Amino acid sequence: MNQSVVHHLGTMTRHCLAALLFLAWIGTAGATILITDLEGSVRRDGKTLELLSQLAPKDRLQLGPGARAVVAFVAHAREYTLTGPGEFRVEAAALVAKPGSPQPVPRELPAVYRQIRLDTSRLGQAGVRLRAATGAPELLPSGLVAEAPRLFRWAPVTGAEAYVFRLADAKRNLIYEARLLDPALTLPETLKLRRGAIYYWGIEIPGSGREASWTRLHIASNPIVAKRLESARPDLHAPRSERALFALATETGLPD
Repeated sequence: MNQSVVHHLGTMTRHCLAALLFLAWIGTAGATILITDLEGSVRRDGKTLELLSQLAPKDRLQLGPGARAVVAFVAHAREYTLTGPGEFRVEAAALVAKPGSPQPVPRELPAVYRQIRLDTSRLGQAGVRLRAATGAPELLPSGLVAEAPRLFRWAPVTGAEAYVFRLADAKRNLIYEARLLDPALTLPETLKLRRGAIYYWGIEIPGSGREASWTRLHIASNPIVAKRLESARPDLHAPRSERALFALATETGLPD
């Protein structure tokens, strides 16, 4: 093989490798830089941003007067609070204020977030979970859990004479059902929930005409990381930025 052909193949290989690295960088950056709270006019290149919008390096953010935004760099376990009016540039691990704009205010996040690659395909589900968390949770356990639960409980419903408990697998195939008088159930010993699996469970009140309530249950494959994440759970009065990030983390598969 002559030198010109070898050189051409080497150039093609380098270009292919560069393209693959660029695609991998896009996936990583998009998955780890998020708007976790905002108020007022917050835009990227003139387009309005929403809660849990993804950002990437070189993005430029414009905040109007009185506006506020929190940007989380999840892989670095750090967030920045921005206030307007001002313009800011997104870097790989920080935000830079345009001259004359207020400086971003940094804050460290729980270190466990460095171990999690967020599943941004579940941003919509995280938003639903965040909105539902404004009141006391109705069904427990819910979301990501470190260990397979045996006990399931829910808020009593006034006037309910009985409850129907149902447990389904990830494809919504029913695997267990029971009729109960009290708002709690302990699974039989013969029914074992698998680590790393996703289930759905819910209750129905016979004769009430109400739709059944369901919630998603994800048993972590890595209980150590799951317990660390659980220790970072914000309470209902915590800043929305903390609750938004935790909501997405609980929708994400943890590293093995």
